Amino acid sequence: PPPRPPPPPPNDELDVSHPMPRPPRCKRHPVTRSNHHHRRRSLKWDESREKGSEEAKRSLARSQGSEEDAGMEKQQASMARGNGGRGRGVWFRRKREEAQKTRQEQELEPLLALIHDGYHRNSKRAIEVFETLRADGSLTTTQVCNRVMSMLAEHQLWRQADSLYRDMISQGAEMTVATLASLANAHAKAGRAYEAERLIFETMQEHGLRPNPRAITPVLMAFVRSHRWEGALRLLRRMKCIGINPTSINYNVVIQGVLRSPSKSGSRFPMANSLVMEMECRNDPRMPDTLSYSLLTDRAMREGRWRESVDIFKRMSSRSLQPDGVAIAQILQTCGKARKWQAATELFNVVTKPVPYVYGAMLKAMTDCGEWSRVIYYLRECIMDPSVPTPNQVMFNIALDAAARHGPSHAVLEVLKMMQENDVAKTAITYNTLLNAFASKNRWQKAEQVVESMSRANANADIVTYNTLMKAYRQSGEARRAHSLLLLMLGVESYTLSSLSSSSPSLARSLSMLLKHLQQNPVAPDVITFAEAIQACANGGEARLGLRIYDKNVAAKDSSIVIVGAALGCCAKVGDWAKALRIFHASSSAMLQQNAVTVASLVGACAKGSHWQIGLEIVKRAPVINEVAFNNLLAYMGCENNMPSFMADKVMAIMRARGFTPDVRTYRRLVAGFAREREWKRVSELEIKAKDLGLNLGQSAKRCYQLGKQLPTYNYSVP
Repeated sequence: PPPRPPPPPPNDELDVSHPMPRPPRCKRHPVTRSNHHHRRRSLKWDESREKGSEEAKRSLARSQGSEEDAGMEKQQASMARGNGGRGRGVWFRRKREEAQKTRQEQELEPLLALIHDGYHRNSKRAIEVFETLRADGSLTTTQVCNRVMSMLAEHQLWRQADSLYRDMISQGAEMTVATLASLANAHAKAGRAYEAERLIFETMQEHGLRPNPRAITPVLMAFVRSHRWEGALRLLRRMKCIGINPTSINYNVVIQGVLRSPSKSGSRFPMANSLVMEMECRNDPRMPDTLSYSLLTDRAMREGRWRESVDIFKRMSSRSLQPDGVAIAQILQTCGKARKWQAATELFNVVTKPVPYVYGAMLKAMTDCGEWSRVIYYLRECIMDPSVPTPNQVMFNIALDAAARHGPSHAVLEVLKMMQENDVAKTAITYNTLLNAFASKNRWQKAEQVVESMSRANANADIVTYNTLMKAYRQSGEARRAHSLLLLMLGVESYTLSSLSSSSPSLARSLSMLLKHLQQNPVAPDVITFAEAIQACANGGEARLGLRIYDKNVAAKDSSIVIVGAALGCCAKVGDWAKALRIFHASSSAMLQQNAVTVASLVGACAKGSHWQIGLEIVKRAPVINEVAFNNLLAYMGCENNMPSFMADKVMAIMRARGFTPDVRTYRRLVAGFAREREWKRVSELEIKAKDLGLNLGQSAKRCYQLGKQLPTYNYSVP
């Protein structure tokens, strides 16, 4: 046997020049081995001693290096000792390259983080770092390039992405689907949809790659964002032609583009519905998903297609898809707007576990249908349902709205009693809901009672409360009450109010109640308050009072287009065309954007003031106008000192030239104008034409024929 190595030194530190050799592997016959075997073994021990000493020397240097390199070197040395160095080759080279790539990525990690953060904070600095990396040749691995390419795509830097792609081609880097998908995403986010399509389908084919549906999704979104749904639909068909099965995400993007793009030729709901049916025919349980049906139900709700909404719900149920609460609520709202409470009830009975906002949608649908008794029924069902928490204030407000609009007085009391039993507090929103419901039905007495009950319940009335009360006065034509409430909010002296209320005891009682409210909680009037008060004066036959309110409180201050419209409406009531022109020019000088309402009121003031020529010029040149302006101009045709009947054809020609079609009100004004000048032949022609168009002129034409029969010159028969 070979001689034993010397013993280790006495100190604790290991002497790297004398490593301990490994004992022989064979323990069965340690002595009876051939001399050739021992000679070969001794040679291997000497070689092991030399390699061991070199390894021990490198261990000190490796202690300060990276752990991955140390682990790889250690594994390499152990394999070399185990099989005499025969394991070196492809495996070691691959591991070494992977370690180099990992080391390079670790070195580039701070720079990549700087690029990513720089796009959000300082894009110029981020681009400089990117150009530095590319100039130094640091972007060599495909993985790093793909990461940088995705960052460039995220921030729409398609020019830098193109430059990086050309560098990768020149360096012979490997192209992957992720690389070209990121490049196409950069072009797609920058709005270059056709260039992104070329990269996906043509450039990938040149590199021998096959695009996947995930890479095509950004291109579809680019077409959708630019409102080119035809391109998205064509791209979807192209995917099928080359054998790529679109996913539900691809279909949903196209459906969204079809539904949300502006249309001049009508609704695109049938096209979107056909795409969903196309997914259903593929017999894939993952297609269509809930989002596909939700997009359809949302569009059906906007267009009032209640039959299609119910059909969509049945199709979802047949595919074992449980619609979410949002989709069910949309379908119920669609049925409510179409006043189909039977369909809403049938749909609600199918729902297994209705959530609270589904109950709210059902209550709103029944309110729109005018079924106040069913609103109270479903509210009680919601209270008794153990799976639903206690109804919130919104549900009770919907029930109060339904009871006040469509039900008797005891229905409101019943809902208020239910609120008290379920410990739901009555807030200002609750009282404002009641006020709005009574105001919509012209029940201003009930509205005043609601305000009085707020004082008893210690609820503070806000500006919405007084504006809603003013709305009740406006719709009922109570000009004096609206004026008195406005003076109270402005803080006018008491003797002025007493002089206003001296003629009416009920007005005095209302003013005392409102004065007590405003003394406890003062509220200043806003733009809506002034507009409602002026319109109330116009509706109540006190148009001059409304103009005085405008001159005294609004004209010297910053006005609003709402107040201007109300003041012009007062001018149209009294025919004060000069004041209407002054108000219109003053508001235009104040940089207020005029709308169709103000223009129509101005034309009406000019027509009633016997200055129809000015009104005719306005309807010719006004940038914003509607058919109401033409109807206001024709309303006084044939009157004394007003537009003659032979100008009717010219007005109708201007109306059609500006893109408006005459409706029933237009024909009625024409019939009345020709009847004032006793042109019975034109009256007959208009009635025949209106009948051909399917328009019913009502009793106005019959009265004209009765007058025409009294004249011996004409002999017309009533159709």
